[in-house]
Amino acid sequence: MSTVAEPSQPQVPALNTLVVAPEGSSKLTAGDELQLTVTLSSEYKDATPSVTETLKNGSMEWGDGRLLSFDTKIEKDSSTTYTFHVTCYKPGQCKFPGIYFMKEGKPVAISEEKSMEYVSIGKPEKEEAQKIYEPVNVAFPWQWAVGIGFGIFLVTFLTILGIMSYLKKKRALKPSKPEVMVPLLTAMEQFQKSLRELQAQGYLEKSQYKKFYFGISEAMKVFAEKHWTFNAPDCTTEELLDILKSKLSHKQDILNQWKDVFDELDLVKFTDQIPPAQHSQSLADRVLDLIRRSWETR
Repeated sequence: MSTVAEPSQPQVPALNTLVVAPEGSSKLTAGDELQLTVTLSSEYKDATPSVTETLKNGSMEWGDGRLLSFDTKIEKDSSTTYTFHVTCYKPGQCKFPGIYFMKEGKPVAISEEKSMEYVSIGKPEKEEAQKIYEPVNVAFPWQWAVGIGFGIFLVTFLTILGIMSYLKKKRALKPSKPEVMVPLLTAMEQFQKSLRELQAQGYLEKSQYKKFYFGISEAMKVFAEKHWTFNAPDCTTEELLDILKSKLSHKQDILNQWKDVFDELDLVKFTDQIPPAQHSQSLADRVLDLIRRSWETR
């Protein structure tokens, strides 16, 4: 195994390189792909071709020709075989320089340089006709891309506009349901409604006194909230009576009745005491009378 060096690289071993021509071809014609095969023994483990990163962006110029790509194969004896695919686009002698193999940023070996003869296709009369130029990418005109993009946008926009117009017409043709006006209840009407609903539950008949007394308490607080406009439902009994002192400052007898009723309610709500039957049966009437009198204080 001989050694090869370039002015910018140190001397490294030159590896035997096998040339594989296209099958069924006795001569290489311009544009034919050629395979250069190099086998690295296990002593060059982890070494990679210096052209690896450059080929990620496509083929590259290499000597008189062009390096297209390469394949890698791990052999049973742990050696690695690299097959480089090259070509030349003009007839004549085409030289392919050796390819360095790098390890930890340093060259450790190089493939043999190869020179191959390429002939022209047919027998053209003029020398210019002998050249086969490398294919180039044809750029898609940006004006076409903009035009197609705008067309897609326009079609999408008009489709959405049509769907919206159709749905709007469909809603317009659909008969609308008449709005049901729910009358607003006064504080007095709201209390009477709540009391009727509470009595319909039959709590007293079932001896469920706590539920009945809690219901009366909440209904009275809702009345106070709507009638005197303050957050009565969140008030404790003490807070409620304290606010009512200013609301009923000129009606001390009504204020005293509110206090007596809530004392009676709280005794059942927050203890296990069972109210006398006559008290529980008359509670609704007594509270309704108190609410009527309070309603007249406006």
